Amino acid sequence: MARAVLADAAVARPPGSASTRALCGASTCLLSCLLASPSAAGALLLPESEGQAIVTTTFADATKAYDSSGRTINAPPYNKFELRTYIEYGLTNEFTVVGEAGVTDFRSTYQDFPGAPPTVSQYRGIGVSALGGRVPLGALGDALFSLEASARAAPAEAAPYSDIRSRAQADVRLQMFKPLELWELPAFLDMQTGFRSSGQLGQEARVDVTLGLHARPDLMFLAQSFSVISPRTSGRSVAYAQKLELSAVYDFAPKFSLQFGVFGAPVGWNGPAERGAATALWWRF
Repeated sequence: MARAVLADAAVARPPGSASTRALCGASTCLLSCLLASPSAAGALLLPESEGQAIVTTTFADATKAYDSSGRTINAPPYNKFELRTYIEYGLTNEFTVVGEAGVTDFRSTYQDFPGAPPTVSQYRGIGVSALGGRVPLGALGDALFSLEASARAAPAEAAPYSDIRSRAQADVRLQMFKPLELWELPAFLDMQTGFRSSGQLGQEARVDVTLGLHARPDLMFLAQSFSVISPRTSGRSVAYAQKLELSAVYDFAPKFSLQFGVFGAPVGWNGPAERGAATALWWRF
């Protein structure tokens, strides 16, 4: 949801055959970790002493995966539920603090070889947490630019189910926000390019794009794309995951909004063909 309020839990790295591990191991993290912090935030900074919190629930599953050629193949199925809270607060007009935390419930069933008894891989507990900040870089015409950096961490037992190879990682991204007009309605484009260290397959390049349209003063539609590219490491070919999401945000009270969206992975290499739905409650304070 927002920049990605669906996020950070992935299939475990279970023991077993190489083919099983390849499909439900580290590469699976790429897709399920695309959604990480609300898009309303984007490149904009909040005024001093103002903030917003977004609480998101996400339901996702996958029964297929993309191989190294981008073809869809059968894969060990998994189900995932996440509850995450994202907060940003204008410490000053020039510095916005951002943070997130959540819990994950993940379950996957797989076989090491045909005919073998099923093995269940499951995790229920604290997921990835993050703390960082956003500063302005300036403007080019009506486009606003900012820089955001965050430190991310997860409990050791949660790392195999998250996009984090060690217990800590860094995320740095350049952000751009540009107001638009579509069909004579106010709209905006938010683009972010970034780098995340210590992913399950190594270093990651990230590209997030959000197109927003205000159909009414109290109703906004979002079309979003979240992409991750992990270069070839440890003998693996490059992994690529893209998640597309369509959602609507409705302001049902002056300080509260409700968001509902559906998402899926239309393409990928060495990653799962995940799909799901998410809801979010926004609170501006």
